[in-house]
Amino acid sequence: MINNAGMMLLGQIDTQPAEEFKTMFDINVIALLNGMQAVLALMKARNTGTIINISSIAGRKTFGAHAAYCGTKFAVHAITENVREEVAMLDVRVIIIAPYYLDKSVIYLYLIICELNIPAFIILLCDRNNEIPCLLIG
Repeated sequence: MINNAGMMLLGQIDTQPAEEFKTMFDINVIALLNGMQAVLALMKARNTGTIINISSIAGRKTFGAHAAYCGTKFAVHAITENVREEVAMLDVRVIIIAPYYLDKSVIYLYLIICELNIPAFIILLCDRNNEIPCLLIG
């Protein structure tokens, strides 16, 4: 399963509307958890499966006016790493992709040139730590 829901609403903590915090958390974190919950029991029962969570470099590094967004992406990283440990013995892989800002046309061009579909492209780039370094994507 590829978990790729996300929203970025930027602002300073003291001036950003609290409703934007909730909206981002619901989409970036709760939707991710719901997606994982929907497939994980079946993957565990089969002793196989792969969950790919799309995050952001903002889950590893902070940026100005990104506090709430970075918080949601740090949560995505923590959830992914925790669930990875929980299911590792069951041959269920939990992978995170943390791209930096990229012009989507660069990714699309690479996919066209290599004649790969998106899941194959992601699996191709996975390193041994189950994380795709952002430099490999661009």
